Amino acid sequence: MRAVVAGAGEALVVLLLAACSRAPGDATQTVAAPPEVEVHRAKGPIVVDGVLDEADWQRAVPLRLRHHLDRGPLGMNTTAKLLWTSDALYLSFDAADDDVFSPYQKRDDPLYESEAYEIFIDADGDADVYVELQSNAFDVHFDSAFAGGSRKHMEVAYDVDFATKTIVAGGRVVQEWRIPVAALRDVPAGEPKVSSKWKVNLFRLERRRQGQKIIAHEASAWSPPLANDFHKLERFGTLVFAE
Repeated sequence: MRAVVAGAGEALVVLLLAACSRAPGDATQTVAAPPEVEVHRAKGPIVVDGVLDEADWQRAVPLRLRHHLDRGPLGMNTTAKLLWTSDALYLSFDAADDDVFSPYQKRDDPLYESEAYEIFIDADGDADVYVELQSNAFDVHFDSAFAGGSRKHMEVAYDVDFATKTIVAGGRVVQEWRIPVAALRDVPAGEPKVSSKWKVNLFRLERRRQGQKIIAHEASAWSPPLANDFHKLERFGTLVFAE
């Protein structure tokens, strides 16, 4: 039952987003191929403190999140970066947000129904087994695994001991993650390593409020799914692991 509720809630969110963003007479857009980016190996230790002051973060490639349907500018911009070591994937989000909130404070609460930062990982790229990890700005986590394709056999009991640290100041959210590779599903033996390629997507869910009332929804993605569903596996981008 939890899997059905989670899927329905997330679908409702993106349907609302689509309705808000669709304008009469929208022209057919050219569909861009999912992006590919080199992710550099961290040369020194990364302390997950939300500061991003290590030299490795400075040389990491910035990834700009775009409207989930690739339509027009965002109200709140977000940039992500990724690094790797043999045993961990590191992720950061740097986001504009002058009203940080979430009603969810417990692990595996439905963070996707409010404000959240997300990564989806299909390590072997076969569009079969993949994982979804989320954190809100209060470092509350949600994690789940799927097997058999998009949204199939959702396993909310799946837990990853990933770490996040978020700093909120001056209308900005900076969030730093460490994801242990050993806890992920379907990772090819010996990976990550130089020249490995993983299928991944990154998302942000944002809510705009007036007082306590939500008046607007916004979703952004590294590789826009171009549909009302974040689980479009064929739209995941490619991480190419490099030195």
